[in-house]
Amino acid sequence: MSPQAVIWSGVLDIRSVGNLRAELDLLLDQDTDVLMDFSAVERIDTAVTQLLVSFQQALQARSHRLQMQSVSEHVRDDWRLLGLLDGIEADSHSATMVEDQLI
Repeated sequence: MSPQAVIWSGVLDIRSVGNLRAELDLLLDQDTDVLMDFSAVERIDTAVTQLLVSFQQALQARSHRLQMQSVSEHVRDDWRLLGLLDGIEADSHSATMVEDQLI
């Protein structure tokens, strides 16, 4: 079964966490792998990053994977500085890099 594709865009910050959380909750209910496309994302703050880590863990608990593609180098650098990049990439069964970009 192919993963459920999700495209996020714009500035993702604490003001968008509620809506993003609702979207991720719906995805969890679908009981499938998820492919997130970040090609249209301008910026992601720490609150949204924490939401993604939590979502990845929830998917992993359901034996599913989170894939993220087209994550900008700027966002990856921010995640690295926060010490979260390794956590997002740590488990190759739950988070995957596509085309050498965090997915």
